[in-house]
Amino acid sequence: MIKIFFSIIIITTSIFSQNVNLKLIKTETERFPYLSSALQVYDNYEEPITDLKPENLKITLSGKYADSVKVTTYKQSGLGIKVVLCIDVSRTMVGKPFEAMKNAVYKYIDELRSGDKLAIYTFGDEVKMMSDFSGDKQYLKDIVEKIKADGNFTELYSGLYKAVKKLADDKEKVGKIVIVISDGKDESKTKTYSDEDVIQLAKENGIPVFSIGYTKVDKIYLQSLEKISENTNGKYYYSPDEDDLDRQYKKMNNQIQNIYLLNYVFYNFAGDGNEHTHTITVNRNGNTKSVSNKLLIPGGISAITKVEKLVDDDSNLLLYYLAGGIGLVGIIIVTIFLVKKKKRKINEELQTPVSVPEFEQEVLKEEPSSVKIKSDENQRTIVDAEKTKIANISDSKGDRTMILGAETSSAKLDFKIGVIAGQVFDLQQSVFKIGRKQDNHLIIDDKTVSSYHCEIHFDGKQYSILDKGSTNGTFVNGERVNQQILHSGDTIKIGSNEGYFLMG
Repeated sequence: MIKIFFSIIIITTSIFSQNVNLKLIKTETERFPYLSSALQVYDNYEEPITDLKPENLKITLSGKYADSVKVTTYKQSGLGIKVVLCIDVSRTMVGKPFEAMKNAVYKYIDELRSGDKLAIYTFGDEVKMMSDFSGDKQYLKDIVEKIKADGNFTELYSGLYKAVKKLADDKEKVGKIVIVISDGKDESKTKTYSDEDVIQLAKENGIPVFSIGYTKVDKIYLQSLEKISENTNGKYYYSPDEDDLDRQYKKMNNQIQNIYLLNYVFYNFAGDGNEHTHTITVNRNGNTKSVSNKLLIPGGISAITKVEKLVDDDSNLLLYYLAGGIGLVGIIIVTIFLVKKKKRKINEELQTPVSVPEFEQEVLKEEPSSVKIKSDENQRTIVDAEKTKIANISDSKGDRTMILGAETSSAKLDFKIGVIAGQVFDLQQSVFKIGRKQDNHLIIDDKTVSSYHCEIHFDGKQYSILDKGSTNGTFVNGERVNQQILHSGDTIKIGSNEGYFLMG
């Protein structure tokens, strides 16, 4: 009797867990009749279903079936995802809950793949972007380490709206996700945004909001997180205590990584500029589920016809191989000719003398093996591939910048994000000017940087940074500043460029 009882439980559990649930995140129609969709598929235990094949799917557009269906996941494809992580820093998170949250975030950062990028926002009394998109795990951990929970209010909806807007304005064609951890309570003083504003913007741009609810106060406010996640095709996870936060992050990340990416085509279907019903049906182990959305198909696009097989019998197969062989011989002949021609050109170039400006010849005598030269009429920069050092050079054309590979100075800027990511700049001027104009010491060719953005001053004892009225501001450790004393390890943000100020 006991065996029968347990058998019934096992069979019931197996059937229950095999039930299929779908959330259609987004469908791209820009390349119609070629379409792509992002789809969540999970069982009744909220675990992702990871074994779908093309034969498990039927996709229709106004009743017409899609062809050439390809199925993969973010994890299988290796495609990167851009994630904005929103962290509640209000007073209700102070103490052990906040430290537990930070530890869970550290582990989440460790699980980022090479193509993934993370931006970090905080919301309390105000919304702050602590870090722009970066894949540098240590830099992101350092940013999280500096975050403190001390806000008196909670700008939850403003934080989420700005996070979604950040992704909506990003033009890169990658997966885009918002993750928020909060107690769900919005205490905005201005009431600028509502949960409906967040949902509408997220749905318009196909950006799901995944949320982790955690609170020691009142669980009723967690319903707002659940509502936002449900209506943006994300998922909501509840953490009853600090010890469970890490588990919820792992569960959430597993679901995100196993979002399906579907690619398919509709033959003999012209783009007519009208709205059509688009349906995806999944059939797995006899369990069937469908999800639909309305798609506005671009107009003025001619229908395409599926190309049939070119080879139907043995005689055609022989002709096919013969034609292929002739083509291959032709390719080989052309390749040999081009290689010989390229070799002749290289030999001619090697015999042609190259003129090097006089001051660059002196530098090349000292560093003959690893120096690259870039020059124009206003400035000349010598870049060493090993280390970097900045020094001014004066001649009849004025100040120029040389980046040399010798000794290190007492202070430097190490950029991790932006157009100069990966570059290190030593500070050797008492007033080091940074901006977009050519007469700055550090020129950052980036539209988010003002012409004369900021200056770093050294008075013989300490360094400080001074904003020069820039449009997008100068930030130190996530705080916008006008003038601020710098300490080693501070994070600095200049426009969309971020990195460390380091000494020693």
